[in-house]
Amino acid sequence: QDWGTLAGRITDKMENLVPLSNITILSKDLLNKELNPVRRYLTSYEKDTVNSDEQLGENFVIADLPPGTYTISINTTHTTKRKDINILPNQINWIEFTNVVPPPTWTPTPTSTPNN
Repeated sequence: QDWGTLAGRITDKMENLVPLSNITILSKDLLNKELNPVRRYLTSYEKDTVNSDEQLGENFVIADLPPGTYTISINTTHTTKRKDINILPNQINWIEFTNVVPPPTWTPTPTSTPNN
């Protein structure tokens, strides 16, 4: 079977890439067990850890998706957005989510105070 690739970009209101967004990919045929429904989970690239393709500028990508219609959901602490996309075989299928509120930056809490 020929497979498709999904790539995309998740940006905030200033068009900055949003790192560490939770992404869920669900086949629209999820209830039809005869079609081997697909469910995948991933996160957008962490800042400064994965280089985007120079031409695409993506901040997430997943390959080996069977052709068909999917619901793509992205979730940060403040936002859940969904879009449907038709994955076509033998090509990169593109999706964008804009105006996404980034997740809060985690700051570790000190467990003790230093002695001076």
